[in-house]
Amino acid sequence: MRPNFSEVQRIFQTIDTDRSGFVDTVQEFQELMKHAGVDPSKGQSFLQACDFDGDGKISVQDYLRYIYLKINHPTTPEFVMFLAADSDCSGSIDPKELYSMLIKLDAMYQKYTEPQLQQMIHQITGGKGDLNLQQFTQLLKVIGVPTK
Repeated sequence: MRPNFSEVQRIFQTIDTDRSGFVDTVQEFQELMKHAGVDPSKGQSFLQACDFDGDGKISVQDYLRYIYLKINHPTTPEFVMFLAADSDCSGSIDPKELYSMLIKLDAMYQKYTEPQLQQMIHQITGGKGDLNLQQFTQLLKVIGVPTK
């Protein structure tokens, strides 16, 4: 199911009161949360879920992607981690993205070098390239990343 892009864009433009092209003020962010039906106490989690490029503000593209994912995908811990790791929004995880995610998670995962992770990815994918969600979930189990 696809969200109605023009409707999402219209709503976003209404919320973007300073016309910056971003939800980047406290008031705009609170209004966006209210529109999305998000509990105000979940503000930080909502920002992380929407801010796909990590710039600290939400663009209409960020919000559209959030709406699409909310409609179409379950929010399992593995899926949320997959989205966070997929920094180029390609739909797959490459060794650099995996390495960056592990560094952000905890120092204990820094024991894996990028070449080691590349080898693990090669083994899991059978040499076919980057990780999809299912393969990513499998790799998290192999290296012991808790997902609960």
